[in-house]
Amino acid sequence: MIVVALSLFFLVSTTSSNTEKYPYEEDPAHFSEQYILHVVTLHETLYTKSRNHQTSSNYRCQSADMIKKLSDTKYKYKLRARKGTLPTDPYVEYEVQATLFKTGEHEDYNAANITMPNAIDDSLVSLSRSGQTTLPEVHTTMKLMTMNKEESCFVFVVIRGGNKKECEVLMTATTAAGNIPTHCQVIYEQECPGPYLTLYESTCVYLSKATGYSDRLRSARQLLKCKALHEGILPLSSTTLNSGLAAICSELIRH
Repeated sequence: MIVVALSLFFLVSTTSSNTEKYPYEEDPAHFSEQYILHVVTLHETLYTKSRNHQTSSNYRCQSADMIKKLSDTKYKYKLRARKGTLPTDPYVEYEVQATLFKTGEHEDYNAANITMPNAIDDSLVSLSRSGQTTLPEVHTTMKLMTMNKEESCFVFVVIRGGNKKECEVLMTATTAAGNIPTHCQVIYEQECPGPYLTLYESTCVYLSKATGYSDRLRSARQLLKCKALHEGILPLSSTTLNSGLAAICSELIRH
């Protein structure tokens, strides 16, 4: 009985130790879910669907569009948000720079340092005005914790120096109106304590709804990813998330 008890004790201790050593976003067992270039190479607006920090905010419809590649590790994004909970409330927008880097034992890029204005307020450019005001910069680190196989949802850990694990769920514009996909929802609730704030609403949609838009969008995303693979930016092993991608890349790049 003593031997059995000791065995169980060491089993539990080892399991606990491994969990403490590797949070989900740094666990080698989940590295295949954390290639941040899968997010960067999306040619689609990303919406913040839900988060568990700054839950008293009145801003809604927060979105991000990659507008320029500055280098293999630096990208410029345009962020938008509606200043208020009503559909008629004005939008503000500003540009940020995302710099990719690796954390922990990652051998591929899994995180981004975001350089952004210190706050969103009336001095920022509005969709109804022109011009931009320079504000003091702040830096926020976002680690990709997981994504689903369809690459329509992404769970990020936001590092801001607090004691609580702060997270955000991002979803593509073509899927944001639906529920958070099961895989992302499970990991989000498992790793990131509530309460949660839902930022996306049906009134947030301001993308083109032209016929064939989704098909063109998927093709553009795929081409960008193939080019990243071809240039050696995206590791070959990461393509396992997209079944059949490698087989058609050569045909797409040829054109």
